[in-house]
Amino acid sequence: MTAVNRNDLEIVRHIRQSFDEELDDGERIALERLALVAQKSGAADEATLEKANRIAQRLGLRTFGPPSPRPPAPANQQTALAEAPTAATAEADVASAPTDSSQQAGAPHAKRGFQLVVYSKSGCPYCDKAKAHLAEQGIPFTETRLDDETARLAFYETSAERWGRAVSSMPQIVIEVGGLETLIGGHRELLQSGLERTIWEL
Repeated sequence: MTAVNRNDLEIVRHIRQSFDEELDDGERIALERLALVAQKSGAADEATLEKANRIAQRLGLRTFGPPSPRPPAPANQQTALAEAPTAATAEADVASAPTDSSQQAGAPHAKRGFQLVVYSKSGCPYCDKAKAHLAEQGIPFTETRLDDETARLAFYETSAERWGRAVSSMPQIVIEVGGLETLIGGHRELLQSGLERTIWEL
């Protein structure tokens, strides 16, 4: 159990007011539990605190209580994870990337047999957020930039046939496992997918 205080309660309120639409149900529950603990000046269980800290880190806010260190990656995964971009480099790539280019942002995870592709466009804040989230989770991905409007419209038009679901916005995140592609969706769907847990089970 870790002590939290009324300062943490103010941060919880700030998150709920400013970022409510980006929170899924599990995140809202974790924040409500933390708010209740802070109101009573009690101590939060580690699972609630860890979830709240992940929310705060994703949104670029101060974390609650002492930071919990991320467990080290297994030795055979450290090379791939080291190549994944940080949030800062992901944003820098957006500013410097040429139109309609395919950018390599981390290598496909050959050992576990998956490849993640982020279809994006320049000047798209949710594209930047999706890439930053993947980088934060240590998930390698390839970015395909669709800045040309004709190419982007063609991508939208073929999406229903390709994945069984029509899309009309950027980003779109696709995971390929064993030669089969699955559309995860945009930034919101990525956050709700629990992809970071699923990948390590592949």
